[in-house]
Amino acid sequence: MSNSVPGERRPRCTEKSSTVRGKSVLLEARLEARVAGYLFPGATPAGRHRFWERPAPGWMFGKSTKALKYLTNEAEASYSSGLVSRIDQRPETHQTGLPGGILSGQLTEDTSDERRFELIRSTLYTPVIGDILDTLGFYHQFLPQAVQPLLPEMRIVGRALPIQIADAWGKQQTPFGRMTEALDSIKPFDIYVATGGCMNCAAWGEIMTATAKVRGGAGAIIDGFHRDTPRVLEQNWPVFSRGRYAQDAGVRAKVADFGCPIEIGGVSIQPGDLIVGDLDGVIVVPRKVEDEVIRLAVEKATGEQVVRKAIEAGMTSTEAFHKFGIL
Repeated sequence: MSNSVPGERRPRCTEKSSTVRGKSVLLEARLEARVAGYLFPGATPAGRHRFWERPAPGWMFGKSTKALKYLTNEAEASYSSGLVSRIDQRPETHQTGLPGGILSGQLTEDTSDERRFELIRSTLYTPVIGDILDTLGFYHQFLPQAVQPLLPEMRIVGRALPIQIADAWGKQQTPFGRMTEALDSIKPFDIYVATGGCMNCAAWGEIMTATAKVRGGAGAIIDGFHRDTPRVLEQNWPVFSRGRYAQDAGVRAKVADFGCPIEIGGVSIQPGDLIVGDLDGVIVVPRKVEDEVIRLAVEKATGEQVVRKAIEAGMTSTEAFHKFGIL
């Protein structure tokens, strides 16, 4: 019995694309996307789950092993028969909880940073972003491994506000240099990213955290040390650094400039670059490739979910890599 909508044709797929829970996934004749259409179906406004115009079996949810075996056969047969349709109708709300209008392939220059960052926080993580940057030829975008979150659960997403620190010796005519100017310049979603000097003192602390948080900043990344650790942590605001060190900066360091290009561990950081940080590291995404990186990273993250389910269902890693091209 046909499950297609009356009067609706099933055209052969030319671009071979489908919607996976509202995400555009390239169907490069890979099992990952064919099966993903079942494992993560998007719902049409009529409430029907679609992959090639048929509803998803009700028993499949929560039974990944049985579902995977069934869907592998069904999806491959449908694909081979040319029954895969291009689904252009992408729902504004869907089961992943991703905000409507920022689905992969729908990012534009007009997409607000708030919605863009919500997509990243809910879907992506630094390893998959790094993988995509590698494929695009950006091989050196992670900050040094020593830069770590104060707590494992801390994550950071926002725009770089680069800060250049310089060494100082003794009492200064203007203590801390331009630090207060830099703090007062923070806008919503800005990340205070500081580097420079010989790292003989702390470059972040309690009052700086309070100032940046109140101004809507997204976090701080210090290529150096922080202090006031308990009082920073109690503010529940993400800070990444090389570690703790109580020694004060007043007579040892100053902010020389801010909102300027900087470099940390050979990684160039421009004002406004996308910064993403989590337990695995901090990565810098150049603005000129930001949309492409996000789109491809969402697709890869979706594919990784499918590969994991396949392996948990009994597929070997060799077979999985051969079929999916993802490891």
